[in-house]
Amino acid sequence: MKIVVLSDTHVPKRAKSFPPRLLVELQTADAIIHAGDLLNTASYRELCTFGTFMRYTETRMRRS
Repeated sequence: MKIVVLSDTHVPKRAKSFPPRLLVELQTADAIIHAGDLLNTASYRELCTFGTFMRYTETRMRRS
């Protein structure tokens, strides 16, 4: 089982998109854990397309 853990993504405030290397790793992920600072629902939806999004903690998510 491959689990990808990430946090502090700050998309689109500090970066326009997720880094290419992360996108490659997400393609083969069985589960994704986001540990905080997932700033908008668009980023959340994108992460959900790659694998099972298990949970995220403390967030300031905004709709987009």
